[in-house]
Amino acid sequence: MGNVAKSDVLKAKVQLETDRLGLIKAQNNLAIARASLNHILGLDVDHKIRVVDNLDVPDIEVSYEDAAKNAFTYHPSLIKRTYDVKASKAGIGMAVSQYLPSLSAYYSYSWSHKDFDQIKHIFDRDYGWYVGVSLSMPIFQGFSRFAYLSKARLNHKSSKEAFAQTRRDVALETKQAYFEVQQAKKAIAVSQNVVEAAEEDLRLNKEKYRLGAGTMLELINAQVSSTEARSEHIQALYNYKYAIARLQKATGKLER
Repeated sequence: MGNVAKSDVLKAKVQLETDRLGLIKAQNNLAIARASLNHILGLDVDHKIRVVDNLDVPDIEVSYEDAAKNAFTYHPSLIKRTYDVKASKAGIGMAVSQYLPSLSAYYSYSWSHKDFDQIKHIFDRDYGWYVGVSLSMPIFQGFSRFAYLSKARLNHKSSKEAFAQTRRDVALETKQAYFEVQQAKKAIAVSQNVVEAAEEDLRLNKEKYRLGAGTMLELINAQVSSTEARSEHIQALYNYKYAIARLQKATGKLER
């Protein structure tokens, strides 16, 4: 019995040191995460950040069809590509205009007299006016117009292909984000069940230890299991909220 108890103690010590290493790593990751967040926000890396715990489970009710529709309408990258296509199409119009004749009209009016005091008769005599229309037709410009038009058409084709690729990327991003939300939501329910089971196991081990039917090691293991279960549940909440943020980004409706 003594050897068994000593072995349990040694196992507990090993687990304790392992947990201490895990704590050091977690503290280091937290410090780096705070510094990275400050860097992203344009603040000093040592700026103090007050973290607010929010364990609420937000409910998001949106169908995949609605999410995809919003993504194709509001996604910033897709909007940019849409304007790129319009701009390239306008570029073709500008290139084609170089082949068209240009028509211009002009009008001129003049008055002259040796005596300046006769300016009162500016519209009565000694005046002249003329009006005209000119038409110019481009004939040959060393193939520059053809090169310009070919380049404009190539840019338009490239912008349309980029738009199509961006649309596919947005569709994939939206689908992945949508199903990640569904998966993360189910994971919350599962992790909650695990928490409840771990808490019940901890309650039973406390009672067994109180009655002398259980060991301290069993009680400690139950406490560790309960803590890990709560940690996993919090991680599941984080994953769910992160998935919601990704879906909002994909649909162009990220809340601030």
